[in-house]
Formats: sequence, C-alpha cells, structure tokens
Amino acid sequence: MEGNKEYEDCLSCRLIGGLSFVGIGTYIYYQGNKTKGAQSLGFKFIASCFGLIGIARMLNLGPFNRERSVTEISANRSQS
Repeated sequence: MEGNKEYEDCLSCRLIGGLSFVGIGTYIYYQGNKTKGAQSLGFKFIASCFGLIGIARMLNLGPFNRERSVTEISANRSQS
C-alpha cells in the first residue's frame, strides 16, 4: 500500500480469502464425517462457521465491509 492511499478491498482479494475459508470448511466437514457422535456434530458446526465466514467475505458483509464515512477518513488524515 502506498502512503496516504486508503485501504481498498479488491474483488480478487475477497474471492481468494472467501474461497479459502469455504475450502477449509469443506475439509473440516469431510474430516468430521469420519468421526461419530457428538464429535461429528462439533466438526460440522465448525465447518459451517468457516463456510459462512467465507461467504460473508466474498459478499463483503459483516465485519469485512470496510466502508467508512467521510468524517472518519478526514479525521484519520489530519492525525497523520
């Protein structure tokens, strides 16, 4: 990143990050299928969390949405 250039979240960054989380969730889900009982349920819960985080990342939802108001940006620039 260069000097005063604001943080920009490009499409390729969101896709790579989101697909990575979905991939991790898929791996955990299939590993959970090898177990039995409550442990399998725990694996599937964690896998679904990773999958949902990946989808949120790709769609720029939740904590990944980096849009800020003009006053926040100008306040940060004046402090630098």
